[in-house]
Amino acid sequence: MFAGCTATEYLVKNKYAAPGQTIINGGSSGGWLVSACVNRALEGTFGCAIADVGVHDLLKFHKFTIGKAWASDFGNPDDPNDFDFIYPLSALHNVPKDKVLPPVILLTADHDDRVVPMHSFKMVATLQHAHPNNPHPLLLRVDKKSGHGANKSTQQRIKENADKWGFAVQSMGLVWKEPESQIYDL
Repeated sequence: MFAGCTATEYLVKNKYAAPGQTIINGGSSGGWLVSACVNRALEGTFGCAIADVGVHDLLKFHKFTIGKAWASDFGNPDDPNDFDFIYPLSALHNVPKDKVLPPVILLTADHDDRVVPMHSFKMVATLQHAHPNNPHPLLLRVDKKSGHGANKSTQQRIKENADKWGFAVQSMGLVWKEPESQIYDL
């Protein structure tokens, strides 16, 4: 279920990646996976986390727009049997208070009718409330006059990617390194 966490922990354990040098990023249901992995992963696993238009509240997703159609994916929180399965998976309801979180940015859009912005608003508020002294930023980016992704203009996509990857570079202290020139004998 949380392959992103397990895969990253494997890469670090086997020295394919250094602790805190992996970026986790996903959108929509993948955004939920990012938040769930931030909650579950060992402290210091991720260098930063970027969750695009994530379904973070698995107890209320079905109350908004198209959300009820996802009951076949996540279960129906109004059904007591499903609720017991869903609750431990809901990123919003399982934010740990006992560890330092990596730098996190949640992205949403003010006209997203697929995954309503409420998910990201509530998630970032919960993260900030649970971690008022977190040494890393816990941020929210709201795209204006935009939806779930398909209708974004080229300009919106460029700005969003500049913000996302600029956040990653800044958060992880990455530095641009010019490649060595290569001379080829012909």
